[in-house]
Amino acid sequence: MWILFTILVGYFFLTNYLGAMKFGFNMVIKLLLTAVIPISVLIIVNQNKMLRTHLKLADELSKKLKENKLIQEKIIYFNSDYQKDSLAINVSLLLLIRSANNYIEVFWKDAEAIKNQMVRCSMVYAEDLLKDHKFIFKCHRSYIININYIDRIEGNSEGYKLYFENVPFPIPVSKNSAGRLRELI
Repeated sequence: MWILFTILVGYFFLTNYLGAMKFGFNMVIKLLLTAVIPISVLIIVNQNKMLRTHLKLADELSKKLKENKLIQEKIIYFNSDYQKDSLAINVSLLLLIRSANNYIEVFWKDAEAIKNQMVRCSMVYAEDLLKDHKFIFKCHRSYIININYIDRIEGNSEGYKLYFENVPFPIPVSKNSAGRLRELI
């Protein structure tokens, strides 16, 4: 829209300065139709370029992910604002943490099943609790993940999505965190 507006304003001043043509409604329609085609092509080309880049990097990251697994045995305690909601799990079994307003939803692996529990505490508290573990990573403002359990990484023009085995939803990776994720993997 900004490019179209710039073209229209520039053409308006050009025609008024030179006085060669009349600037009317028909001229605006012709300019818009003429400018829409190159702008649409530029948008599609840019979208495809970003898609190819993210797909290629996502494939490379998925391959590296299989090779580099960090394991650390330590029990972590998520102390809830309510005592009955507190949770203690082995940090190496932690899959991900998802923010849910005043709660966090903790997902962990128990044998072959995935379990989850809501704990009334903040995402900042959980992040601070897990900051010493190199394989735990905050990939989005609403998600903290364990990179050891990432099943695959997919990319599209909007960025990366992480998939975990037996977790029914994808985890987005913010644009600011994408570079750090590549470094960790």
